[in-house]
Amino acid sequence: DGGVREFVLIHEHITARQRAEEALLRSERQSRTILESITDAFCAFDRDWRFTYVNRQAEVLLGRSREDLIGKSQWDVYADTLGTDVERHFRQTVAENASATFEYYYPPHERWYEVHAYPSPEGLSIYFRDVSERKRAEGSRLYDLVIATATPGHPWTACPPYLQLGLEEPMPHLDARLLPNELTLPVIPVALL
Repeated sequence: DGGVREFVLIHEHITARQRAEEALLRSERQSRTILESITDAFCAFDRDWRFTYVNRQAEVLLGRSREDLIGKSQWDVYADTLGTDVERHFRQTVAENASATFEYYYPPHERWYEVHAYPSPEGLSIYFRDVSERKRAEGSRLYDLVIATATPGHPWTACPPYLQLGLEEPMPHLDARLLPNELTLPVIPVALL
């Protein structure tokens, strides 16, 4: 008779999947908007230390475009950070799956950065900001403290700056680069040590 005897109807309800995909896209757009609007610099790295995201503020502070960084290894682009606190903190953060906050002076930029590092299953995310102005202010206050504790008329002796301040351990952020150019730290009289 030539007519259709059987047919198979396959019907899949895809509305729920479409809604989920649309929600995911909205969430990704919202996250991107937030990361682009914050005043902190933000970078994300995969497990092989390749840049996967760089926001506008990171481009400004790093002096490089995201197109120049995405897909490249942190350790290739910034090879001068190998063997430094940056590498140690980044690797430790990922290995221990624990966040870290540290400050680091990066000589090529002549800037101090405050860095917040957060591990994830995908790799590492960092937020950072230029804190050079604050560090200079701290150095100036430190200088004022040293001057205020010095007693005129005593013989001077050279000793490490942390001992000059009566501290038992060095202060990593005590840095002569933070002091006004025309000033250097005086030494404290032996009698005051």
